[in-house]
Amino acid sequence: MVVDKRLLRIAAAVSGEVPGFSPHKWGHVADENFLTVLITDDTQRFLARYVPPEARAAVETEHVAAAVMRSLMPQTSLVFPRIISRVPLEISISSPAGGTADPGEVHLSNELPGRITDFQGWEHSPNLCASLADFLATLHTSDPGIIADAGLVVYDSSQCHDQLLADFDRGAQTGLIPSSLLNRWEHALENRSLWRFLAAPVHGNLGEGAIYSENEKIVAVTDLTRLRVGDPAHDIAALATVLSPEAFAIFLQHYEQYRGTDCHSVRTRSEVLAEMATLEWLLAAYDTKNEAELAEAQRLLEDLAGLLDEAALDETDYSSEYAISTVDTEPIGRRDPRHA
Repeated sequence: MVVDKRLLRIAAAVSGEVPGFSPHKWGHVADENFLTVLITDDTQRFLARYVPPEARAAVETEHVAAAVMRSLMPQTSLVFPRIISRVPLEISISSPAGGTADPGEVHLSNELPGRITDFQGWEHSPNLCASLADFLATLHTSDPGIIADAGLVVYDSSQCHDQLLADFDRGAQTGLIPSSLLNRWEHALENRSLWRFLAAPVHGNLGEGAIYSENEKIVAVTDLTRLRVGDPAHDIAALATVLSPEAFAIFLQHYEQYRGTDCHSVRTRSEVLAEMATLEWLLAAYDTKNEAELAEAQRLLEDLAGLLDEAALDETDYSSEYAISTVDTEPIGRRDPRHA
C-alpha cells in the first residue's frame, strides 16, 4: 500500500493543536475541494484540511458565514462548520523541498455529524423534507441586519431584479437562447409586482454536499460561502433542481406551514429562477470561451424550451395574479438586444 505523504504532513501539522487530543489514527476523506484528513484518538474526531493560498479567502468567508448562521439561528440544533485552529505551513504540502512564497495553511475543524445527502429518495422521507423546510423557513425569516453587520453581501429586491435583467439582456445578445424562452422570461421579468418582495437571509448555494442528514432529519449545513441577503426564491429554486417533483411538493407544503403564509409569489419567482439557472452557466461559459460547456448549456436550454412547449406550460401567466395595473406589466424601457 502506497501512503500519500501529503496526508501525513497534514495530520502532523495539527497533531498538537487540541489540548488532550493525541491522534493515533488518520485517513483520507473524499473532498472535491480540498485535501482533507480525518484524525482521531479514542474519543474525538477532527478534520485537518490543507488550504492553499488561493482558497484562503473563500474558506474565511465560509468561516464568517458559519458564525453568522449561529447568530441568525441561536436556538437551532443544526451544526455549522467551525475552524478550531489554523496552522501556517513552513514548506509546501506538495513540494517539501520548499520554493513557495506562501505554502498555505492547514485548518483543523469539527467533523460534521450525519452523512452528506444527495437528495435521492426524499419523496419517501417526508420527515427529511419537513426538516429542510423548517431550516429554510427559519433562515428566511431571521434578521437580515446580522448579515449586513458581518459585512456579507446584501441585495434588496430591486438589485436582485436588476441583476436578472442584466443576465437576460446578456443572454439575449449571445443569440444562443431559444426565442420561446426569451419571451417567457421577458414576460416574467416585466411584471414588476412579482419582484417586489422583502429581502431575507439566503443560503445561496444549496445542492449536493450542502446538507448532512441523520435519522430522518437534517443535522448540519455547509457550503455557506454565498450566504447573503437576497431573494429567498433562490433557495427554493435550487431545491427544485435537486429534489424529485414529489419530494419538492412535500417540502413546499411544509415550508408554507412553517412560514405561516401563502408563498405563491416566492414559488412563482422560484420557477423563473430555476428555468434561468442554466442561463448563468451559459454566460460563464460564453465569457470564458469554454466551447464544450457552452454547447452543453445551449443544449439544455433547447431541451427546456422543447419540454415547456410540449407540456404547454406557456399557459402559466407570471403576471396575471400579481399585476397591479397595466403600468406594472408593460415594457419597462429596456432596449431589446435581440433587435439591436
